[in-house]
Amino acid sequence: MDFDLSKVKIGKDAVADLATQKTIQLLSDLNFVLGMLPDAGYEVGEMEVELGIAPKVTVSLKLGRAPNEARLKSILEKMNNAMLSAIVTALIQASKLQDAVSVETLELKDVKVILTAVPNVSLQWKQKVAANKLAA
Repeated sequence: MDFDLSKVKIGKDAVADLATQKTIQLLSDLNFVLGMLPDAGYEVGEMEVELGIAPKVTVSLKLGRAPNEARLKSILEKMNNAMLSAIVTALIQASKLQDAVSVETLELKDVKVILTAVPNVSLQWKQKVAANKLAA
């Protein structure tokens, strides 16, 4: 029984092409959302794309001003992508949670959105600059 390696390479290339196509579609949909987020109070700080069978896109969002939950809901109504809808829904929940940390010396640093098979959003707080100056 002969094993034809050329068929394996063709299959591997087809999977890689499909993964790249899915990533391009995801980024196209993501561009739509990222273009609307400044109106909702978020600015894009940085973005990282990892290609693979299951692509991963990480977007770091900075708060330009207080998040506008009504604007996020408006963006959500225009979405037809389940993954991006989940992200916008998570940002709505994050805007509710950001005031839950009420330590005077902390402020919300950024919001990290990670698009993978199971998307998630994380909030990071940092020490306030004013608190550092008072302690010195």
